[in-house]
Formats: sequence, structure tokens, C-alpha cells
Amino acid sequence: MTEKEMIASLERQTDLLRPTGFDLSSVDEFIFVGEWLLAFEWIYVGDRRHPNVLDPDEIHELEAYFGVDMSDLA
Repeated sequence: MTEKEMIASLERQTDLLRPTGFDLSSVDEFIFVGEWLLAFEWIYVGDRRHPNVLDPDEIHELEAYFGVDMSDLA
């Protein structure tokens, strides 16, 4: 995954979460200032609060991109 693909993936996941009413103001700010990992972490929190909304394959790809294992947060 390239940086451009990663950013597009974060934006897609954000768009999927938006209809749930989950507060994404922090994610929007993190993306705006280039704090990609913080944006991903908040998206991951949203995924835990609203299961089955996000694309699990993309979440795993983002985990691999950032080199993090978020399973301990589940």
C-alpha cells in the first residue's frame, strides 16, 4: 500500500463511519494535519463501537501499513 492508497483508505473508512453518528471531528483534523496513525487509531475505535460497518480487509491492510496490531484493543 502506498501513502496515497493509505490516505484514500482512511477517507473511505471515515465515510463509512460518518452515517453512524460517531464523532469524526478528530479524524478529520488528524487527516488534515497528516497524523495518519492517530486518524487510524480513532477509526479503529469507531470500528469497535460500530462493528460490521467498516471494511475488515482494509482495516487489516491499514494495520499492516502502520505496523501495528490493534487486536489487543478488541
